[in-house]
Amino acid sequence: MAAIEAKNLSLFRDGAWAIEDISFSVEIGEFLGIAGPNGGGKSTLIKILAGVLKPDRGEALLFDGARVGYMPQERGENLSFPISAIEVVEMGFLPDKKRVRKEALDALDRLGAADLARKRIGELSGGERQRVFLARAIVGGVQALLLDEPASGIDAKGEELMVAALLEMKKTAAIVCVSHDRSRLKEDADCIISINRRVTSVERLRRV
Repeated sequence: MAAIEAKNLSLFRDGAWAIEDISFSVEIGEFLGIAGPNGGGKSTLIKILAGVLKPDRGEALLFDGARVGYMPQERGENLSFPISAIEVVEMGFLPDKKRVRKEALDALDRLGAADLARKRIGELSGGERQRVFLARAIVGGVQALLLDEPASGIDAKGEELMVAALLEMKKTAAIVCVSHDRSRLKEDADCIISINRRVTSVERLRRV
C-alpha cells in the first residue's frame, strides 16, 4: 500500500493552473525525486501533499496513521525568537505531544549538527539552520517524509550526512524530495518525476 499518493492533483492560481493532473504513489522503502524548472509547481505540489494547500481537483492521500515529516523551502522563521536548535527539533514531536530530548539529539547528530543543540536558532548560519530544520522533519520515526530543497545552503560534508540519513530513513519511510539538482537526485532516488505544471517525464532508476 502506498504511504504517499497523489491523485490527479490540480491547483488553479492567478488565472492559470499552477499544477494540473499530477498523479503518483510512493511506498515505504521508496525515494521519489521531484525535478523541474523554477515556477513549474514543485513547491506547490509538496505543499498540497503536506496539507498546507488544498487542491482544486484531485486528492493527496497519506497512509492512515502515518507520522509525517515536512520541511518546506520557505519557513519564515523568526531569527530573533529565543529558541535553541534542540528545542526546534523537539517541535517535531508535537503531533504526538512528546518532547524527547534523546531522539532530538540523535537526529541532530545524524546530520553532523549535535554541537549546535544549545545555540539559538538566530545564531546559526543558513546551512546550519537547514540541518536543524531537517532534523525536526526526520525526528520521531516518520513514515512519510516531504522535503523541499533540503540541501539548500548546506556544505558538501553536511549534504553527505544528509543523504546518508535519508537513505537510512528510506528503510522505514516513503520519501518525496523536491530538488533543482537532478544529478543529485539521480544518485539517490528510485524514481524522478519532472514537472512543469504537468508531469513531463518519469525516470525510473535501478537500485542494487
